[in-house]
Amino acid sequence: MAMLRAYRCGSYRSLMPQFMEMLRYDCLRAFSTSFREEKDTLGTVLVPDDKLWGAQTQRSLQNFEIGGESERMPEPIIRAFGILKKCAAKVDI
Repeated sequence: MAMLRAYRCGSYRSLMPQFMEMLRYDCLRAFSTSFREEKDTLGTVLVPDDKLWGAQTQRSLQNFEIGGESERMPEPIIRAFGILKKCAAKVDI
């Protein structure tokens, strides 16, 4: 609530680093309780243990809105690709 009040008053710039740090770890904690530390050229980042991706993918998830409902391929297209692959496999025999 204090963060929201500070944002509305315009003094949010001083709280921005603290807020981003809280947001980063709160978002991660919602899905997993244990983390591993991944390193890349930008430094280290915490990645949930149950995920198979690395540091760059975790940074993308934290910085961009990706992987939502609008990002998913429609089911009829997935089924069409399955039919196409099945036909290609039959021809290849």
